[in-house]
Amino acid sequence: MALIKCSNCGHMVSDKATKCPKCGTPIGRPVEKQEKKVSPEPKAVEVKSKDNKPWLIGLLAFLLLAAVGYLAYDKLIVPKDGEQSEKDMGKPHASAILKGIVGDGIGNVLRLTFHNGEVEGTEHYDSQRSGLTISIKGTIDEDGKLLLYEYDNGKECGRYEGHYDGKNYNGFFYGSSGKTLPFSAMVVDEHQLEDMLKDSERRLIVKAFKKKLESLAKDSDCDYFLYDITENDIPELWIKTGTCEADYTLMVYTYESGKCKNICERPAGHSVFYEGSDYILQQYAHQGFATWVKLTYNGSKITEKTIFEEDINGTDNDYKQPEEMYIELYPVNNDHPIRQLLGWNKHNQKCR
Repeated sequence: MALIKCSNCGHMVSDKATKCPKCGTPIGRPVEKQEKKVSPEPKAVEVKSKDNKPWLIGLLAFLLLAAVGYLAYDKLIVPKDGEQSEKDMGKPHASAILKGIVGDGIGNVLRLTFHNGEVEGTEHYDSQRSGLTISIKGTIDEDGKLLLYEYDNGKECGRYEGHYDGKNYNGFFYGSSGKTLPFSAMVVDEHQLEDMLKDSERRLIVKAFKKKLESLAKDSDCDYFLYDITENDIPELWIKTGTCEADYTLMVYTYESGKCKNICERPAGHSVFYEGSDYILQQYAHQGFATWVKLTYNGSKITEKTIFEEDINGTDNDYKQPEEMYIELYPVNNDHPIRQLLGWNKHNQKCR
């Protein structure tokens, strides 16, 4: 038994008594009762905490899977312009566009799809007619070693061997005829490919125009100029050729389907030329008589129309002069204007 102090009068009372014997105040036991009421609460909190964990873990797992899925879709399934890493090569649906050069300036385009080390695709040569494609099948290993076989109408016609690092490819092409040619290529996107194909086409134009000039120059004098009368961003080759003023002829060639196509042939003796906005003006003047002929393009050939004539009694200085810009002709041994075709600007008819 212990003694406690009465909360009312301060008299010492037994802790077993129900009330103070001096003043009659009840003796309470608050501490024991509070401990019994408070003790269950921590258990209730602990139970709730355990119930929350599976829900929280599930939410975090969902968010993580969503993030991984987005990255996989963004980087592997739909690569952006030119995005092609070495790791992507063996993934399903991973693809690449290779723009290459075979041997001495033969341009080609490879559209390849990689899947578990297998390679399939198509090949197009810049120098071939539009739409001609060759099937490609082959393999690639983890180190980027590539072996591709060409098939034309189901028949093997050559193979490529080399190394592909995800950006560039270097190796050799082995043709069915026995020729071995070096080959190099780079991975490009659609926009880069469009620009590179234009450059490839213009290189072929340069080659074709130079060949045409050389063939005509064997038997006659030749002077020339360039002008895009068809307005297709490819200038035409205008040649004044012959042995003397009496037999000079104007020959106009456009580039079509890999070769030069003649779209005009008319007399050009005693003639000079002027540049209009979408036409060429040919001025003929001899022995006091002059005529102006306007040359335009109708979609398939050059047409001509006489727009002015005069008959004077005087010297060459008395002829009326056109307002259009005079065109300077270049001798056949000066191929600099033709070699500048890669920088041709259709808006001002000049080379950049």
